[in-house]
Amino acid sequence: MILLTTGIVVALVICSCSLTRVGYETADYLVTGKDSRFEIREYPALDLVSTPMAKSPDSEGGSFMRLFSYISGDNESAQKIPMTTPVFMEESGVDAQMSFVIPQDVAKKGIPDGLKPSIKITKLIKGRYAVYRIKGRRSAMKGEEAKLALREWLRSQNLDFAGPFIVASYDPPFTPSMLQRNEVMVRLK
Repeated sequence: MILLTTGIVVALVICSCSLTRVGYETADYLVTGKDSRFEIREYPALDLVSTPMAKSPDSEGGSFMRLFSYISGDNESAQKIPMTTPVFMEESGVDAQMSFVIPQDVAKKGIPDGLKPSIKITKLIKGRYAVYRIKGRRSAMKGEEAKLALREWLRSQNLDFAGPFIVASYDPPFTPSMLQRNEVMVRLK
């Protein structure tokens, strides 16, 4: 009986955590190649709302809450915008930024500008991206290890990259580590 109860509780936790991601629109892409934890994906140009973030992805410096405020109606149209996945964290020297993907229906109707100067409408460049899946919870150390693994794999495949590495995070922080989906990606030349 204890084993059955434990099994039911574990199943409910897994389902509830998986459903947190299922309820959100996810950025479109097409997988064109796969090798273990590595993928090559074709991404269309994606409309993003972006804000600066602290240097370390573990220390987002209020960037998530600035973006959340924007989608909660703190924008020129006072429009509530649905949350999407993934949250992109681009590390480009001192210009690190966090971005939410704008839902397709909102982008078609027109994206409202932010009310704060730190909120900008940007784009993810259309193209081929190499992606590496991070196991478990995201951390700065795991991110660096993932970038190194992705660089080595790209070298072994004779692929060159252009642009900064991007961390893509799909789940809320309360999702159990073993169920979290986090990736490192980079645009290919």
